Amino acid sequence: MRQLPQLLRPPINLSVLHVMSQISAGPQVSGWELRAPAQELIKAHTLEGEIFAQDLRLLEQMPLEVAPIVRHGLVVDEVVAEAEAGGYGLVVIGAYHPQGWERLLLSDQARQIVCRVGCPILVMR
Repeated sequence: MRQLPQLLRPPINLSVLHVMSQISAGPQVSGWELRAPAQELIKAHTLEGEIFAQDLRLLEQMPLEVAPIVRHGLVVDEVVAEAEAGGYGLVVIGAYHPQGWERLLLSDQARQIVCRVGCPILVMR
C-alpha cells in the first residue's frame, strides 16, 4: 500500500470489486444482501460492507478516486464481465492457494481470470 502512490500517476480511478456469490452464501446471509449495491452494504454494516469500509479507509489516504462495486453471481464470470464492461487499464486480483481438502473443492479462479480477461492483470499473493 505504501508503494502504490509511486506506481500510479494521477488522476487515478480505482474500483474495488466484491462478488456476492449466491453459491457460497451461508444461512446468516439474508436475501437482500445478495442483491444490494455496495453503498447499502456499507451503510448496513454487513460483513461485506465492513470489508468495503476498511478498504476505502486505507485507500482514502492516496490521491485516488475510489468506487466500491458489487456484482452478483459466479466469481470468475463476474470479474471477467466487470473487466470487459468497465474498460479498465489494469485488473488486480489476489491469488488464493487452498490447502488440504479445500484444494479438491475449489478451482484455481485466478488462473481462470487471467486466461479470460483481455487487459493487463496483476496477481498479488
